[in-house]
Amino acid sequence: MRRNEKKGMSLIVLVITIIIMIILASAIILSLNDTNIIGRAEEARTLSDNTNKRQAANIALGEYLLEKELNPNIEQTAEQFVMEKLAAQGIDTTNIAVAGNKVIVGSGASAIKQGVNIGEYVVYY
Repeated sequence: MRRNEKKGMSLIVLVITIIIMIILASAIILSLNDTNIIGRAEEARTLSDNTNKRQAANIALGEYLLEKELNPNIEQTAEQFVMEKLAAQGIDTTNIAVAGNKVIVGSGASAIKQGVNIGEYVVYY
């Protein structure tokens, strides 16, 4: 008498395994939504981008101040000089402003560009 010995997984075991994997995947997705990890990652990316822009703009402003010290007859304003340097580096300058010897990056930059005097209070975003 011979027995039929089949090796491998049956269709029922495969379906049960797939269902368990779907349940685990949905539980992980729901836990990610509860902690708002995606929103926090986007916020961290924005903050990092603004910090990089501020550093590049401060370097360009330092170059301008040095150039102005060496050549007092320079015709460009600090903002024009900084914007040209940043544009040459491929940096988006829409939320960057230069007020005196200060670089403003983020939401305060649009107020500066509209002519609002923020005085000594500069908030970096």
